Amino acid sequence: MARGSGERFADLYRRVVGAVEHLATVHPNGQLALVTHGGPVRALLLHAARDKANVLPRQVHIGNTSISLLIGGASGWDLGVINDMSHLEHTQQAPDMMSAPPDDAERP
Repeated sequence: MARGSGERFADLYRRVVGAVEHLATVHPNGQLALVTHGGPVRALLLHAARDKANVLPRQVHIGNTSISLLIGGASGWDLGVINDMSHLEHTQQAPDMMSAPPDDAERP
């Protein structure tokens, strides 16, 4: 793919948030487990933090295999754990995964 020909973040944001909100509607009072790449995770975190001043840094790091938790309810979304990698603490690959360089979405 040529540089600059990918999906704009604003479009990804609308697509991902819309899909998750649809899933939440289809599964009321349920729990969803989503496995995805960093871009959609960032979109969901930003959506959950949109009404909360200074909750997330502008460039949030999402590590490989990290776990982030969002809690949805009638009043909107709340942030739970963000970028938790504690499940890697006792694995040999952990240092490489936990110290991965910033990806393109994290660069200014």
